[in-house]
Amino acid sequence: MSWRRLPEATIWGAVLLLWLAFSIWSRDWGGALTPTEIDELMAHLQVQASAENSGIEASIDVIEEFMRSDDGEPFVMWNLFAFPEGDINHPKTGEPMPAAELVQEYFAPFMGKLIARGGYPALSMRAVGGYIDHWNVPADVRWSGAALIRYPSRRVLVELAGDPEFEHLHLYKQLALERTLAFPAQRQFGLYMGLEHAVPVFLLIFGLLGHLLLLLRRRSRDAT
Repeated sequence: MSWRRLPEATIWGAVLLLWLAFSIWSRDWGGALTPTEIDELMAHLQVQASAENSGIEASIDVIEEFMRSDDGEPFVMWNLFAFPEGDINHPKTGEPMPAAELVQEYFAPFMGKLIARGGYPALSMRAVGGYIDHWNVPADVRWSGAALIRYPSRRVLVELAGDPEFEHLHLYKQLALERTLAFPAQRQFGLYMGLEHAVPVFLLIFGLLGHLLLLLRRRSRDAT
């Protein structure tokens, strides 16, 4: 390789390394859950479901079905949530605080572990009105907002749900949320870009701009 071309190679080499690092981080490379894994995770969840404030006892059958239909692909969790009106007393300090602040006692450590496993909060929204359209569902209830959380795999979701570190934190979630609803979904079509699409595009633009600046700089130097 010509020394003259070394800067371009450095730029595109950095782009490639960053893309590889992001790809490794953002996906679960273990594939779909195996029957053995599912049985082990279910045994752990059933023990945890019997514990106070586990937060999963009502959904354990749905979780098992979700695991057994695993396709190994990422998904997003749609979350609807409603905060109670007024302040909530912190269960340890007794200090009154808004529910949106109290729920962070649960959300912040959970999200820290999820990000370490390749997931991230994709979207957070506040509600600005009631049901505009509804069909064969219960009457309109007050929702405070909605959030989309991206998980790299069903394995990561279930392992975090069964993490004993969060057993004592579910109390904060239960106190801070008057009601909540969550279900998993996979993307079929959309004009918005998640990180898995935005990062490669950003890296490509970064590489092209860097390459262009080098060419312009070299042309300017050669002309003098």
